[in-house]
Amino acid sequence: YADGLHLISRRINADGSQVKYRYDNVRLLLTEIENEVGETYKLAYHPNGLIQQETGFDGQRTAYVYDLNGNLQEKTEHGDDGSRLVTRYERDHAGRLVGKTLPDGNKVDYAYDRQGNLLSVDDGHWALTYEYDVQNRLTAEHQGWGTLRYGYDACGHLHNLRLPDNNRLTFNHAKGGHLATVELNGETLTSHLYKAGQEHQRQQGQLISHYHYDDQQRLHAHAVTQQAYTLYQRQYDYDKSSNLTRLLDTRKGEHRYHYDPLSRLTRADHTQDEQERFGHDPAGNLLMQDRPGPDIVAGNRLMIQGDHHYDYDAYGNLIRERRGKGHTLVTEYRYDCQHRLIGIKTP
Repeated sequence: YADGLHLISRRINADGSQVKYRYDNVRLLLTEIENEVGETYKLAYHPNGLIQQETGFDGQRTAYVYDLNGNLQEKTEHGDDGSRLVTRYERDHAGRLVGKTLPDGNKVDYAYDRQGNLLSVDDGHWALTYEYDVQNRLTAEHQGWGTLRYGYDACGHLHNLRLPDNNRLTFNHAKGGHLATVELNGETLTSHLYKAGQEHQRQQGQLISHYHYDDQQRLHAHAVTQQAYTLYQRQYDYDKSSNLTRLLDTRKGEHRYHYDPLSRLTRADHTQDEQERFGHDPAGNLLMQDRPGPDIVAGNRLMIQGDHHYDYDAYGNLIRERRGKGHTLVTEYRYDCQHRLIGIKTP
């Protein structure tokens, strides 16, 4: 801890690596995190204590502006190439978001009922609308031609779900609130048996799955039977940290797993497959098998995997994957201003 304070200044991991925390001297707000490889995550604040800017381990910088009530008013994302993406937010007198202007100029509108329930989200292309009952539970969800309708039992559990194609799912619950059966158009799909809050049996048609747990409520065994015949069995063993160490499967044989002091997988042994080895850098990034040790993955970004090489845009999105002889096989990815994937171009 920092001298004379209750604030954590350093965390020493089981392998000896360290994460450091730094604070300002006036308000004792967290201003910097230094990870195991010396990269820093930085935070700057407005005078009222709200975050003004954050800079990630990869150098990505995002700035925030708030209104007098502390509601987010503007977010600016700074790209590595000097570009900016600015998103602006509008709110009503209750502080609820009523409008969002995206970096490309498009706007998303939000509407609410008198109880504060969200009634609609409209981006100008494919609006979403919602309906609620007198207990403010969602009863319908509309988008385009499709509608989902929800019904509840006396205890508030979801009981009915009508799909856009007019099929009906029914969920029946036992007295303790656990799921008992699932029906499709009146025909039982699955039935469930719970004990002490954990599922012990599930029936799907003529197949019955049996689940057994150890003293720490971890899944220890799973079996699938049909009438009196056992079709499939699987057993799980764990170490003191609850990491899976052994998996015995009647179809795929035995699997054993080994971990480092930080519970990171280092080795996987299979009776019916090749052995696998895993190396990690101090920050926990997976390295190539033949390059364990001190190698560092800058900014936690994957650059090479086998013969695959990866390129990123100014905001950290994967935009290009190069592979094959001479890296001639190229897959390209495109994103919108909200960093959502909108297109893929394959070789």
